[in-house]
Amino acid sequence: MPFFSNSSTRIESLIKETIRSYLKSVLGISGNVQIKRIEFFPIYGLCEFTEEKIITKLCVRVKNRTSYILVDVRNIEASGIKLVEFIDYLFDFGAKQIEKPANLLELI
Repeated sequence: MPFFSNSSTRIESLIKETIRSYLKSVLGISGNVQIKRIEFFPIYGLCEFTEEKIITKLCVRVKNRTSYILVDVRNIEASGIKLVEFIDYLFDFGAKQIEKPANLLELI
């Protein structure tokens, strides 16, 4: 069993490093401290196969920077990361999801 638990830890570490690298390339952040300053909100669309409502994009920015960056979920998943892992990582390091829809248009 130790082999599998160690393997699991290595996979989790690899996932976190991939997300950190992705955020660094998209937002130009340098470390975990800046992840706390990330604000994001999801954009929903319809799945082309099932026509169910799904998250298709995330709008992300570092707080106090002027503009949001639109990130396509397909680009996140193309890097080998599941969307839920990506969002969990953001929450784990203190990023904030903007939840008041009335204020979203003002922020963009």
